[in-house]
Amino acid sequence: MQSKLTKRTVDAANEPGTVWDSELPGFGLRISKGGAKTYVLKYRMHTRQCWYTLGRHGHPKAGGGVWTPQTARDEAVSLLGRVKDGVDPAGERAADRKSETVDEFHKRYLSDHAEAHNKASSVKETKRLLKKHIIPELGHIKVKDLSRSDVVKFHLSLKATPYLANRCLA
Repeated sequence: MQSKLTKRTVDAANEPGTVWDSELPGFGLRISKGGAKTYVLKYRMHTRQCWYTLGRHGHPKAGGGVWTPQTARDEAVSLLGRVKDGVDPAGERAADRKSETVDEFHKRYLSDHAEAHNKASSVKETKRLLKKHIIPELGHIKVKDLSRSDVVKFHLSLKATPYLANRCLA
């Protein structure tokens, strides 16, 4: 089925399947058997067909607001512009999900670097600092998203013991 996606057409659509927008190729509304309505974008990256889920109709949108046909269309236009520039939004999203957290990285750091290049006592102290201080505070953050301000905030949170704070920073 193909028609311009408006609030009226989205609210009226109840049949499971996909309703494609007649004005923007690849932009559509998927309706599940349970009745959930999700905005999607279908595009080609090189020879591959890719699907990108924009958001559920009426649910909160990251950055404020809710998903409406117009906000989803604006997002789809933006993403199609990036696709035209050679960027794969679905690929970026998948890579972001696979990127490792500080907690995952520290295990690799210990085995690949610390144990190979440090004395046993240094490795033991590094493990203690990681387990007791660093991982509880920063372990949930993805390494690629770890900012200088996160590290500064962590360092300042240990200001009662400057030696410990500097050891953790190192």
